[in-house]
Amino acid sequence: MKRTFLYIGVMFIAAITLSTAYYVSYKKTLEHYQQDNTKETLPLEAVTNDQPDTAVEVDTVKEALITNKTDYKLITYDLQNNSYKEETKSIPSDWIGLNREQLIENLTNYMNELPLNEVRAGLISYDLQSFSSDSITLMKNYDSASMPYEYYLTVVNYEVVVYYCDKKTVFEYTGIDARNLSSTEQSKLLEGIYVLDKEELYGILENYSS
Repeated sequence: MKRTFLYIGVMFIAAITLSTAYYVSYKKTLEHYQQDNTKETLPLEAVTNDQPDTAVEVDTVKEALITNKTDYKLITYDLQNNSYKEETKSIPSDWIGLNREQLIENLTNYMNELPLNEVRAGLISYDLQSFSSDSITLMKNYDSASMPYEYYLTVVNYEVVVYYCDKKTVFEYTGIDARNLSSTEQSKLLEGIYVLDKEELYGILENYSS
C-alpha cells in the first residue's frame, strides 16, 4: 500500500516538473519571436521620416510680347488688280510690350479711326496672321472700288462744309449758309452728300451759291 502511494507521488512530481519546463520553454520562445519581429518592422514615423522631401515644380510659360527685336512682316493685297506684296518693316514704338490680344485691339482701333490715305486707298481689313516674341505677320487688304467717292458734304453750325471721304478731315469751309437753301437741299445735307470728284463738288457748290 505504501509502495502505491509512493509511485503516485513520484508521478505527480514528474508531471509538475514537465509542465514547469514546458512553460519556461514556451515563455522564452515567445519572447525571442517578439524581439525578432520588432527588429524587422519599422515604426510608421521612421518610414515617413526616411522619405526624401519632394518639391512640385510649376512649369511657368512666359507670355509672348513684342520687343524691339521682334521681326515685323507686312503683307498687302489689292483686290482690284490682284497684286500681292510682302515687306519687312520696323516695329512701331507704341507696339513694344504688347501681347497678342493688345495688338489685335490696336489694329481694331486703327480700322475704326482710319487715316485719310488709308480711306482713299480703300483699306477694308487689317488682320494679325501670326504672333510670337520672335516675329509677327500682319495683312492689309485693299479694295479701291469700296470707296467710290472723294468728298462728303454736310452742315456744321448752319454752314455747308466739305470733308474728304473719311468724313473727318475738312477739305473746305464754304461759307454757304444752309438756311438759305431749299428744304430739300437742307435735308440732303443733314443726311450727308457723297461727292465723286472735284468736278461734281464744284458743280454742287456753284448751284448753292446762285
